[in-house]
Amino acid sequence: MKEQSKRHQYIPKFLNKNFSDENNMLWVYNKESKRIISKMQSPKAIFFEDGRNLFDINGNKGDNIERMYEEVDTLLSKTLTKILKSQQMSGRELTWMIYLANLTKWRVPKVDDIAKNLVKDIPIEQLGLAIRPTDPDQKITQEVINNLNKKEIIQETKRILLSIQPISNEESLDEIIRIALSLFMIRVPL
Repeated sequence: MKEQSKRHQYIPKFLNKNFSDENNMLWVYNKESKRIISKMQSPKAIFFEDGRNLFDINGNKGDNIERMYEEVDTLLSKTLTKILKSQQMSGRELTWMIYLANLTKWRVPKVDDIAKNLVKDIPIEQLGLAIRPTDPDQKITQEVINNLNKKEIIQETKRILLSIQPISNEESLDEIIRIALSLFMIRVPL
């Protein structure tokens, strides 16, 4: 079994690495002090909080949310690497990059309160996830569903699902891609 993680990145390391120098270090701008930090940083050493994605699961702290982020980060990292290497992007890859931007937006601590307020009253089923019993003969009451929807880990799962919403609807996705292509996909010679 994999050891429980503690250093939880809210800006994926793979994204930071794409801004680092040949020594895998980068400059960091501190928005609060409005200055660049005097010493270069490793992507591993920045944009994280200890235990940020540890949530109570039946009385134990679990890192299920962090593992979910790790899986998504792995997929997005491979996609970004392919795009950067080929200097080309398919429609599917553009969709993944839109998802990366949206996921990153909802993942940073600055939007914690906004995200919590936004998802608190949205049933998880409205975001595309169903709550079903593991035993098909068992019935789940609305009260059980309501109690599950209030759990902190479910609230955080809803935050992740919130970032998928713009790309889960074909009409919305078509509009996002149309705008992205017109604004950002101008080929500039290197």
